[in-house]
Amino acid sequence: MVQRILERYGYQVETKEVPHEEMFMFHEKGDVDFLVSAWLPSSYAVYLNRYKEEVGQLGVLYERYYM
Repeated sequence: MVQRILERYGYQVETKEVPHEEMFMFHEKGDVDFLVSAWLPSSYAVYLNRYKEEVGQLGVLYERYYM
């Protein structure tokens, strides 16, 4: 969804699918502009903590739901 919206506004989008720990390293090096993903604080916070001063949360893509 995010890719389609960005492309609709004329942006060229290249996607990467890698484990979260690796994606944060790409982000730190400037190899990616942003991370779009489900946020699971109990498992992903460990990756974000190292970079929390350099990154920011832009917003929520969808509200949580329960099955």
